[in-house]
Amino acid sequence: MFRRLGLADESRARGVRSHYPFTVFISPGLGNEEALTKWPLPSVNEYREQIRARNDGSQPREAWQRISLITFEAWMKELCVKNEMIDARFGWKVESVEERGGRVKTVASCSKTGATTEILSDYIVGCDGASSKVRRSLGIEMDGGPL
Repeated sequence: MFRRLGLADESRARGVRSHYPFTVFISPGLGNEEALTKWPLPSVNEYREQIRARNDGSQPREAWQRISLITFEAWMKELCVKNEMIDARFGWKVESVEERGGRVKTVASCSKTGATTEILSDYIVGCDGASSKVRRSLGIEMDGGPL
């Protein structure tokens, strides 16, 4: 998706450097000498080599990328503010969402003033986490569940 939007290279520039492996360690705490287990995952560079070596359609087009959420959110905010096609409303939260005749009605409230507004749109994307108001308002069940 980022490649299609022209954002893949910038994402990689802001993320973990491509030569670091992505090994995951499971540990009961930082004070322990040894991890309980580890899940060895290759670096971006190593993964790119795996993708090139097995170009049979079974591999993704791009290697993964790890990026700090703080870095990612600040970057996304910057892009949204710069884009004149985006009406970025910081300090607002979704109260409810409902489908209406092929359109979406979203009710949002301002955390500073308490004001509410209705927004009509053709689409809505629920990127608001596991306790998503968007998902719950539309009656969409969560696949999986809390850990």
